[in-house]
Amino acid sequence: MEKKVFENRFIRLSFHEESKVIKFIWENTLGLMEADFKEVCQIQTEYVERCAAKSILIDNTNFGFPIDPELQEWVNDNCLEKWLHLNIRKIAITTTREIIAQLSVEQIWEEPIGQKFTVRFFDTVNEAEDWLK
Repeated sequence: MEKKVFENRFIRLSFHEESKVIKFIWENTLGLMEADFKEVCQIQTEYVERCAAKSILIDNTNFGFPIDPELQEWVNDNCLEKWLHLNIRKIAITTTREIIAQLSVEQIWEEPIGQKFTVRFFDTVNEAEDWLK
């Protein structure tokens, strides 16, 4: 059974105990600032560890925040590096229709640290969930 573990005005996190999949569901990025994004990323990493997740599903359907190159580097250093040490290997990501935001997300996973994970992009949450099974 999936249970909500965190929620704020930008994102909801839920965890499925049996499959050990943690979901990051971006609800809204209107008004999201860099400081907010960093805070959310730190919360995500905290819950990856707290829940002992094995895989991550990032639902970017409603994600519209372009991640600039400096912030991408911050994500690499402060999130992906930790996820790697927490033995996260498989990450499913739904795409956003916001092209600049989508390109910036893809760039994160093209970096050397991002390539250490098995990452796939999907059009729907259902496709992503099926792949993570």
